[in-house]
Amino acid sequence: MARSASGRWASAEAGQVQRVVGAGSDVEYSTRMSEVPVDVTWMEAFPGPSALTKDESHKRWTAIAERAREPAVYEALIAWLGDDDDRRRFLALFVLIDNCKDWMHRDGKRLAPILLGLLFDNSIPVYDRAAWGLSIVGEAGLRALETGYESHDWVGRRRVLWATLRHSLVLQSARWLTPTLVGLLGSAELSKAQVAADAIKSLLQDNPGRSEFRGLREHLPRIRELAAELRASGEESLSDDGARLESWLRAFDARDG
Repeated sequence: MARSASGRWASAEAGQVQRVVGAGSDVEYSTRMSEVPVDVTWMEAFPGPSALTKDESHKRWTAIAERAREPAVYEALIAWLGDDDDRRRFLALFVLIDNCKDWMHRDGKRLAPILLGLLFDNSIPVYDRAAWGLSIVGEAGLRALETGYESHDWVGRRRVLWATLRHSLVLQSARWLTPTLVGLLGSAELSKAQVAADAIKSLLQDNPGRSEFRGLREHLPRIRELAAELRASGEESLSDDGARLESWLRAFDARDG
């Protein structure tokens, strides 16, 4: 895939090109159609020199956003997801999510691995938007997260868990997420067990009455033990985490009656 929008743009995938069906700004768009090269060199003006005024930079951003649903611009934005400039990566994610959710969902299989890669970006705004994008593309994004968890080290896995908890279809992840969290909860490493406890807290708190994660309630005694261990760890950050867990457990018990 090209790293920036070139002078004449076709689809990022071999054999995939563009066609517009119908007319107007909300046309149905497919990526598997006859080639229609379109000049998008005007997009190269973004982000521009560092000395550019905030107002001028905003104008360049807006110009791209207003044309995001043009197939050529849409494809160029997808190419920008792999750009070396994190400002372009962020703009592409922001504009696609803001304007093209339906197209992203339809292109889920193509976009999911790209978005998963961006989940590990060094730029916080980029990986935050990538997590949102994985939710938008639906089941393809959820499958990518499961695969991503298996193929990364703990630092990467922690980010995958964070993104999975934010996914709109998180309830469908119970098959792999439940045993994963239970295993981490029993870890001898307090930091890993704490991440699992926070995830379980989130799932039980955000999905009351749902059966998908009801089995996690069986592990509340371990979370109580962990909260005490964190409080006694001697590390301020872990101790604070333990205090927050204890506070949540009290509230959860009161709500549960």
